[in-house]
Amino acid sequence: MLRVTIDLLPSGDATRARTIGLIEICNLKTFMDNTANYAVVLKKCPPFSGALKSAWKKAMVSCSDTTIDRVITGEDEELITAFVEGHHRERRGVYDLLYRALLACGLDKRLPQSDGLCSAHVEPEPISLGDAAEKILDELRKLEETRRNAIPKNK
Repeated sequence: MLRVTIDLLPSGDATRARTIGLIEICNLKTFMDNTANYAVVLKKCPPFSGALKSAWKKAMVSCSDTTIDRVITGEDEELITAFVEGHHRERRGVYDLLYRALLACGLDKRLPQSDGLCSAHVEPEPISLGDAAEKILDELRKLEETRRNAIPKNK
């Protein structure tokens, strides 16, 4: 299981750290191709401990024997539970898993794109191959001109 804790350090002072967020990610099943499915529990409010335990008490995750094997995705006032499917454990790292977990919790939909604050993903403007080549040539010309101007002229 992974636990990601977000602490606020007032004025950078670690002795005054205060937890303001928590997400727990639990492997449900690993497959032969080294992909795995994960249960995700994001704790929205204090106390910031035992997110999976809280989800289990609310029957949002279930287990057989000692292994969590099912997650019911959803949200209430305290938790968001989600499911990440097919994450490759060798080709993708822990930050990729965290990113996918946050997406599965729907955090990408909480800020409207039109609010102008930020965007995690910006689509590039489409450009033709000819236009791209022309831009590259223009940049090369500028570089060459800068190089020529930087070389002292002998009189």
